Amino acid sequence: MWQIEEPPSGFLSDAEKAQVDALFRRLVPSDPLRRIPGAAEAHAVEFLDRLLAMSPATYHEIPSWGILYRQRLAQLDQASQHRYGTPLAGLSDRNMVEFLQFLQAGLLGTASGLGADDQKRFFETLHRHCIQGCVADPRWGGNRDRIIWRWLGYLQPAEEL
Repeated sequence: MWQIEEPPSGFLSDAEKAQVDALFRRLVPSDPLRRIPGAAEAHAVEFLDRLLAMSPATYHEIPSWGILYRQRLAQLDQASQHRYGTPLAGLSDRNMVEFLQFLQAGLLGTASGLGADDQKRFFETLHRHCIQGCVADPRWGGNRDRIIWRWLGYLQPAEEL
C-alpha cells in the first residue's frame, strides 16, 4: 500500500479561517434533528487551509487560489461591514444566507470592490472547495473522522483507506 504524505496546514490566518468557516457553515449547514453533518462537523475549512498550503507542483491553480482567497475574504469582510455593520465572521445565520445569495448572484454592490462576475466566480470556487472539504479523503484535512462518508453509509475500514 502506498503512503500519502499529510499535506501541511497554516495558509489561512485565524481571522481568515473564521471567515471561511462562517461561509462554509451556511453553504453546507448541518441538520442536528436529522443527524446530518455539515461543513463545520466535517472541518471543511481545514481541507481548504491545507489545500492552499500545498505547492504548485500538486496543482497549478493553488497559488492563484491563495491570492484569490486573501483578496476576496478581505473584500467580503468590507462588504459585510458596510451592509450589516458587522464583520463577515460575525454575521447571523439569516444575514449570512442573504449575503451568500447576493454573492452568488453578483449583487453585493460596489461596497465589496468586486464586479458581478468576480463575485459569481468566487462563489463558485468557495462552494466547490466547501463540498470538496466535506467529502474528501480525511487525510487531506476535511471530512474529519470520515463523518460525511459514514453518514452516507460508506464505511470502509480505516486501514483500507
